[in-house]
Amino acid sequence: MPFVRAQTSKGIVQVPFDVDAGLDGLKREIEKECGLHAAHQKLVCKGKVLQEGVSLIEQGVREGVKVLVLSTDGSRSTAGRTHAEQERKQKKQWQEQKMRDAGYNPTGGRTKTMSKVETSSDKLDKWKSTRIVGLCESNLKELPAVVQQVQDARVLDLDRNELTDIPEVACLTKLQRLRVSRNRLGDVQGVALHWSCLASLHRLQILVLDDNRIQELSEEMHRCLHLTSLSVRQNRITTIHSTFWTMSGLKRLDLSHNQIRDLHGIGHCTSLEELYLAHNLIEEIPAEVGALKALVCLFLDRNRIVSVPPALFLGCTSLHTLSMHGNPLKLEQLRTVEGYAQYDARRRAKHDKQVDLRVFRGSGGFDEGADSTQWRRW
Repeated sequence: MPFVRAQTSKGIVQVPFDVDAGLDGLKREIEKECGLHAAHQKLVCKGKVLQEGVSLIEQGVREGVKVLVLSTDGSRSTAGRTHAEQERKQKKQWQEQKMRDAGYNPTGGRTKTMSKVETSSDKLDKWKSTRIVGLCESNLKELPAVVQQVQDARVLDLDRNELTDIPEVACLTKLQRLRVSRNRLGDVQGVALHWSCLASLHRLQILVLDDNRIQELSEEMHRCLHLTSLSVRQNRITTIHSTFWTMSGLKRLDLSHNQIRDLHGIGHCTSLEELYLAHNLIEEIPAEVGALKALVCLFLDRNRIVSVPPALFLGCTSLHTLSMHGNPLKLEQLRTVEGYAQYDARRRAKHDKQVDLRVFRGSGGFDEGADSTQWRRW
């Protein structure tokens, strides 16, 4: 009896067939050999799908020809399906074990519990030797007591946890960098964040509190004399205490994506070089901003600003990057502000330097800082 070479997902199988039995007979033979029900088969020979009512010879099916077997409902043969299920099960078990070894829970979150962290002597030895404590994505609701044993820690990473407050960090007096982004700081109703504990970290240089529920910036922070970079973007800040602005060493401040309306007292933060205030509710830039002689970058996109004081251009003599897109203020108005010409010269000089050094990316970088058409909120 002649045979065809049936190409299946498991490989090529020789299938005997009767020419006179037609397509139905060939499918039944394939079902016997491969286990795929005849009703779920689509056969392709020489690039064409075999059709009912036409003889196999007319469709080019001869002895030894290759026939591609496809499943019309996505199912497989019984044997193939069982094998595939076993492979999937083994792969899943292997992946789950790998996640457990890494400290993750296969169903979501971390398997690392407080007790597990506290009893991890290997971690503790590593933290003490490197002075870097890494506890990001650890499903923590409070700081483990074991961390307080690393008195010399200089870096503490607590990103992506469930912390609502961190008063325990006050004992880490040598801390230089602290990250507590994507937690729940300030989320407890009626209980304010213990800013005094953060302010007691006198050696702290970089503090990142992005994506929390913080509602105010406390005056306590002015005690962080060595803090140079502070990021509290994507919170719910409405209030900035005037004393906060007396942080004389702060060079980079990111308060984007909050609900800030007032910048009173900003003139005291004289070391600021980069200031990010985009996506807030600011309506007015105070004239005291002119005291920021070191300011080089100012981002005020998506606010409610209708005018700019001349002090911004006359006083901020280092300013070369200003972005105010998405405000009611139009570019034509911005150009008429006293001191804009001096700012424009610095901006163009910065642009020319970028072009000369071939570090300028895209045409969007050469930007006068405001929209040319009237901005509308709705």
